[in-house]
Amino acid sequence: MQRIVLAYTGEAAATAAIPWLAQQLGAEVVTLTLDLGQGGELLGIRERALAAGAVRAHVLDVREAFALEYIWPAVQAGVPPVSAAATASALGRYLIARTLVEVARIEGATAVAHGGEASSLLEAALAALDASLAILHTPAPDSCSVQATLWGRYADVAAAGTHDAYALTRPRAACPAYAALVSIDFEAGVPIRANGIEMSLVDLVESVETIAGAHGVGRVEDRSASGGRRIAESPAAVVLTEAYRQLDARITPPEAGALRPQIAAVYQSLIENGGWLSPAREAIDAFVRVLQPRVNGSVRMRLLNGECVAVETVPRVDAPHAAAPAGR
Repeated sequence: MQRIVLAYTGEAAATAAIPWLAQQLGAEVVTLTLDLGQGGELLGIRERALAAGAVRAHVLDVREAFALEYIWPAVQAGVPPVSAAATASALGRYLIARTLVEVARIEGATAVAHGGEASSLLEAALAALDASLAILHTPAPDSCSVQATLWGRYADVAAAGTHDAYALTRPRAACPAYAALVSIDFEAGVPIRANGIEMSLVDLVESVETIAGAHGVGRVEDRSASGGRRIAESPAAVVLTEAYRQLDARITPPEAGALRPQIAAVYQSLIENGGWLSPAREAIDAFVRVLQPRVNGSVRMRLLNGECVAVETVPRVDAPHAAAPAGR
């Protein structure tokens, strides 16, 4: 009997796909769910999959890999935080594809299946990683109006429900009247401390998100393609990207810094158009990686009423040019 690994979101359509795949194809279904920082949405998801007929249900916490291998390289390449939540959602597709292939090999599966949005990115990555795996579509695609990861969230909402849709940020009217000061310390281009406390990158992102969100930082609202409203929240992305940008600008040689706008535009295009696994992305990463041992120091950010401003940047120019410690 063939075995299929299903990218499982836990939604009703994905749950219905488990018995459908088993019955229609006479296959054993193994589900895979990744924790990319969406939090409580994963509670009970393993039990749900098994109850629907999955022979095994993998739920993996990949937040650290997501932060270090996908999100932060995009920041170092200069991708702006304007569309951080959507960019992170796209990056998540590449990590989902990589893990699907890994689990399929472990499980001895001959096919993978999905029903999620942005399927073209996922399928391009799957084909590039292992062309021998069949890619199956579930009959009813998942339709989620909210996309959330460690780096932020965005949602398409009706205009009347816009304010109820926010989860990470306060409106300006509800923000504290006083400013918050957040100091970020960098080692080899990676943030390692917030306000003097050393943390993993995941914990640091979550800590900064809490502080920045309370001060309304990282909230964006515009018109969606459907005519409703699209809201996005990425408080940690705004603060950490700006802190990195300020320090990098003070340290990186001017001739390298002049290339930043072009590099950032190409890198973002690669993410959005299925090019994450391309030699072009690898080449940009290699270029950016050479510069990172210089990016050491601290940046103090002032957060007030939705605004995020660097008030002090202190490069550490005498720091040894060494790679960041493992696990940062």
